[in-house]
Formats: sequence, structure tokens, C-alpha cells
Amino acid sequence: MFENMEPSHVKFIFFIILFACMSVLETSNLRRVWTHNRSLRIQFHILLSLINSILINITIRIPLVIILVYVHEFEFGLSNKLGINGLIEVFITIILLDFIEYWWHRFNHNWSFLWRFHKVHHMDTFIDTTTALRFHIGELFLSNIFKIIF
Repeated sequence: MFENMEPSHVKFIFFIILFACMSVLETSNLRRVWTHNRSLRIQFHILLSLINSILINITIRIPLVIILVYVHEFEFGLSNKLGINGLIEVFITIILLDFIEYWWHRFNHNWSFLWRFHKVHHMDTFIDTTTALRFHIGELFLSNIFKIIF
């Protein structure tokens, strides 16, 4: 089913499935009483996420495609230099990207410039599944640039 799909579409489908499952679990096991209109909150976070996704796709996708074509054409990159491919390459890439994500998150908490953007995520008044959608566009832009450089 997924073999003919673009990786970004597969990633989006898995995100939606996981997000829906977590939302159902959260709703069925509430430990706090909602003091605000939950549907407005969900709508706001989804709208923020959609706007951010559109802006990131417009500003990041084109440069990323150019970089990927360059890397592929000139056999640049760690995988090419080490002769790694297939499932080993996928596994190592996931591990390295997770490592990069960990340090990026630490930088967001420790550098005041980055914290200005990241605190939008932490300023949520009620932490729930939709908090995963709440990010400042500046943080997303800088995060993507950081990962592209990697």
C-alpha cells in the first residue's frame, strides 16, 4: 500500500493516525476538567499547524530539492562516502536525525534567541495532544535549516 507513495505522504498518514489515537486515548482518560472551549482550541492549533506547514513547504522544499539533487548527482554525503545503502542507511539516518533533533531541542531551551521561538510551544495553557501542533514559524524555519545543513 505505501510502497508507491511519496515518503512525505506516508509520514503525514502515520502522523494523522498517531495523532487521532492519542487524542482518543486522551479524551477517554481525562484527568483534568476543561475550563475553556476545547473545539476552539483544537481549531486554533490545527489552523496554526496548517499555516506553518504551507509556509515551510513553500520556503524549504525548493532549496531542499536543489540540495538533494546536488548531493545525489555529485555523490556527496556520509552514506556515499561510507558506501552505506539500503536498510542500514535508513537505520543509521534515523539514529543520526534523532540525535540531531535531541540537540536541536536542547539548543532551543538553552539559547535565549532560540527560546524566544520555542516558548510558543511551552506557553500552551493546557497541555494536550494538540500542543504537538503549536509552534512558532521561526522555530520551524530555523529547525529545517539546521536539518538541511546536517
